[in-house]
Amino acid sequence: MDLDKAFEMILHAGNSESASLLGMEAARQYDFEEAEKNCRTAKEELLAAHQIQTELIQAEAGGEKCEMGILMVHAQDHFTMASILKEVSQEFLHLYREINDLKEAVKK
Repeated sequence: MDLDKAFEMILHAGNSESASLLGMEAARQYDFEEAEKNCRTAKEELLAAHQIQTELIQAEAGGEKCEMGILMVHAQDHFTMASILKEVSQEFLHLYREINDLKEAVKK
């Protein structure tokens, strides 16, 4: 069971990471609608990974033994990186919006 949960966490966290990177790329091209869409996807996928992590924590708190092998460590690593990348991508989106606004103001 823990292996299945680890694979699910890796899947959702990886999807979140990919969406965050796509969001930053879209923001770099000033495609803010696409960037926002990818940021929403990143958030949803990260939430799915977080729900799995919460289930595992609750199970362990309830006395179930959790297998802590390299796969679970890898899943936790993906989750952590996805969480950080989501926050960074949102900051990039904000910064590219400001850059775009400044470019528009200079044109006027």
